Amino acid sequence: MPSKINTARICLLVLAWLSVLSAVFVALMFLLLTLGIGLSNEEGSGIGAIIFGSFGLIISLASAALALLTFLVAKGIREKKNWAKITGIVIAVLNILNVPLGTILGILILIGLIDEDATAWFTPQSK
Repeated sequence: MPSKINTARICLLVLAWLSVLSAVFVALMFLLLTLGIGLSNEEGSGIGAIIFGSFGLIISLASAALALLTFLVAKGIREKKNWAKITGIVIAVLNILNVPLGTILGILILIGLIDEDATAWFTPQSK
């Protein structure tokens, strides 16, 4: 595997693990805050806790799904799958908006996946 493509794959793995950590952190944060809201004696706190906890669950599941997709893309790049190259580019472009770490990782992923080596890597070899 060419070094730029390997760097892009490693950056995707870093993004995936950051998404896992984000999902866990958001789930714990929303769980604790939901418990705090639910245990208060204010009127409507029960329904507020349910709504707040539901938002936390949705955000955590979305982050976990993104992590799973990113892990699959990194595996697909290792296996020379063209869909992984395209999906990796999309993930990189979206992560450029996550200043500063996502920007750095996104640029490194783009450099690795748009390079001439990437074109050769993802081109099917005739037998």
